[in-house]
Amino acid sequence: MSTPVVSVVIATYQRPEMLRSTLEALAAPQGLPGPFEVIVVDDASGDATTEVLRSLEASYPWLRHVSQERNGGPAKARNRGWREARAEFVAFTDDDCVPQPGWLAALMRAAAGADLVQGRTVPDPAARDAWGPFSRAVETVGISGYYETCNMLYRRDTLERAGGFDETFRMAYGEDCDLALRVLDAGGTEALAEDALVHHAVLASSYRRRLRDARRRGNLVRVVKKHPHARARFGGWWLRPEHPMALAALAGAVVGLWLLAIGHPWLGLLCALATVSPWLYRRTITIPLTPDRSSWPVTLPLELLADLYEVSVMARASVRERTLLL
Repeated sequence: MSTPVVSVVIATYQRPEMLRSTLEALAAPQGLPGPFEVIVVDDASGDATTEVLRSLEASYPWLRHVSQERNGGPAKARNRGWREARAEFVAFTDDDCVPQPGWLAALMRAAAGADLVQGRTVPDPAARDAWGPFSRAVETVGISGYYETCNMLYRRDTLERAGGFDETFRMAYGEDCDLALRVLDAGGTEALAEDALVHHAVLASSYRRRLRDARRRGNLVRVVKKHPHARARFGGWWLRPEHPMALAALAGAVVGLWLLAIGHPWLGLLCALATVSPWLYRRTITIPLTPDRSSWPVTLPLELLADLYEVSVMARASVRERTLLL
């Protein structure tokens, strides 16, 4: 087989049908001057993933897969993938993504003179009606600063010099940002491939997933510890503007209850309203949690609790890493 122009690496874990959609999308014309290869690293899924991959390998000669003996997280899986790659350029996407036709050609056009390239990612337009208050999807319209591996390309020698992904990041958050920052800190250059489009799945609204995502964001404290200049990318000392607002709302509620207990109910109510109002304004007007106002009595308190939980995650990570990012 001739040497591929670019290798695509996909780490997968227990998403066989989503993975099938990703691979079927890559069968669309990619506009390359030569062949490409796709390497799927199954991170010990233990489900139907192997059967899906074997059935697709029979149809797609550019596809091959390797399996991890035990689950080691996406950083470790991606490292195995790019080290198996044969091309000079390595593109990354995820098993909940659908690359659009010409995706690889657009990444390669932007790669001239660049060590890393980020493409454009939008939530799947066909699933926008399914968006709920706790749904999740990646959206990047420029170089995001997070360098999500749902749509990235690196030179292989750049990955070798950087040592690949830091495998101490076990959860899928921050390991892609850390890699890109190490490349840039070493003098690497970046480029945007606006025409390299990926549709990201809109994951169903799930409060459990919302809390799980909050727990994963603690990894960003380690990113800031390793790259202090990255603090500006994450908004300074607060990861999200909602965090100080949520803490103010909590403090106001505590003071309000104390005022109520000592016989000042109206003053307590005023204190609580004054401190929760900025957070409410942001989650109902500036960046609405959901346009469905009838659900606000349930969803808004749950989101406030999730924000407070996220602050506690960031606080614990800050203590562990001895680096403050809330």
